[in-house]
Amino acid sequence: MPDPSRDKLPPRFGLVADDLTGACDAGVQFAQRGFSVVVRIPAQGPEAQLVELLNERSQCAVEIGHLKKKINMPTWQPAREAEILRNVVKSNPGPLDDAAVRRLFERIIDEARSLERHSMEDGSTQGEE
Repeated sequence: MPDPSRDKLPPRFGLVADDLTGACDAGVQFAQRGFSVVVRIPAQGPEAQLVELLNERSQCAVEIGHLKKKINMPTWQPAREAEILRNVVKSNPGPLDDAAVRRLFERIIDEARSLERHSMEDGSTQGEE
């Protein structure tokens, strides 16, 4: 005779974690015990936090552009950019490899330099597309 419990759906329950790492850590534990796991990230998750941090950094670039204009300093500072890249690669714990982190920050620095240049040229606080 077939086991009737095999035809039943497993019970469902939710787990709320305060960050993505906690959600994944907990999800792995459940998955290892045979549960089906889905991790959902809210709309205001890590991407929104990243945009907020990038905009904070960008505002600093605008202010730095104004200061550089006052003291007649060039926008491009290759030694400073190289130092930033060395520091972010050195602080990278993974899983992104160092080359990926470097590429991401090269782009961030390029956009910051563009904002500095715009703020030096016309006092603008918004980048142009």
